[in-house]
Amino acid sequence: MQFESVNGDSNGNRSHMCPCDKMNSNREYDIPKTGRGVLATGKRGLVVFILVMLLGGLCFSLNSADVEIARVAKQAGSGHAALTLLVYTDIHHDPKDKVDLYKETMDCAGKLMEKTRIDALWNLGDLINGRTTTKAEAIAQLRDVIEEENRITLHAHRVAGNHDNNLQLTEPSNGMEEVLSCGELNAILENTSSSQKEHHSPVRPTDYYVDFDGIRVVCITAEGTAFQEETARWLREEALSTSSQVLILSHLPTRPEWGYHGDVEHGEWIEEALNAFTAEGGTIICYIHGHDHGDKISDAGAWKEVAIGCARFQTPKSGGTEDMVYQRRQRWNKTKYLFDLVQIDPEKREVRFIRFGAGRDRVIHY
Repeated sequence: MQFESVNGDSNGNRSHMCPCDKMNSNREYDIPKTGRGVLATGKRGLVVFILVMLLGGLCFSLNSADVEIARVAKQAGSGHAALTLLVYTDIHHDPKDKVDLYKETMDCAGKLMEKTRIDALWNLGDLINGRTTTKAEAIAQLRDVIEEENRITLHAHRVAGNHDNNLQLTEPSNGMEEVLSCGELNAILENTSSSQKEHHSPVRPTDYYVDFDGIRVVCITAEGTAFQEETARWLREEALSTSSQVLILSHLPTRPEWGYHGDVEHGEWIEEALNAFTAEGGTIICYIHGHDHGDKISDAGAWKEVAIGCARFQTPKSGGTEDMVYQRRQRWNKTKYLFDLVQIDPEKREVRFIRFGAGRDRVIHY
């Protein structure tokens, strides 16, 4: 997807000389010494004004984040959720970005965890812009993000996204041996320290589930943007063999029309496994994903698929997916950030998505 940076003017505006300045541009003037002093004072005043504005903007940004932390914590404390997850996606850590939010986002998340109960953090993929890196660079950048997540909680879990290896750069020239394999990627992303044990697929180790009281969180991945038969088989034979209600987390939606310009493949295999589970009396709470960098709720029949916008600081240029809402972002207020607290109430069969930053709170029922 093509994006416009929100760091500067994208309109191609040019400054033009005032007509009177143009008319007088070839004339010479003798400026009195007192005039020069006035000009110098004016320049110093302008510099001071700019510095004050920058400092004020920084203070406003920090204050707006603190206000948002208080608001979200209060909202989260007003419910009776059995499980609360902090979910974010598409942070796309890239050292070349002018505004790289992975550290600031985790600062906000950490402060929020101090004010309200959050059972776990879940990253839904595209931790990095890895498709423009070497394999070694991709590994180093993945570890940057993971280190920040582990700094604020022991219970940080991750789902591999289509940007989390270096496939795009290396495939045409160096061959597949230079790309992070599924096993190598899982060895980096897997959380082995949490008491919330990840039960990984023996065939595709980036697929796994975590059990909570009465709720199983199932995480599924793809090869690029194509789901694999091994994932669907693991769903049918292992992950969905439970009496618990099931929450599905993935980087990708199941249907092409719900993904970025129809790039999702073989989502029907996933839907068949989920439909078989619900036909036998199983309950899908919902299916949460990222990838398209926008917000959307889609109806899959027996469950709803909820897209969460990107944590990266950017705004899509194109219209993207139909009915997808792309949030406008500004550096100096709360819209700089974007993630959700996901609260599940099995008794009410309700899921609340409490938005931190750009966007609105949402509620679905299942």
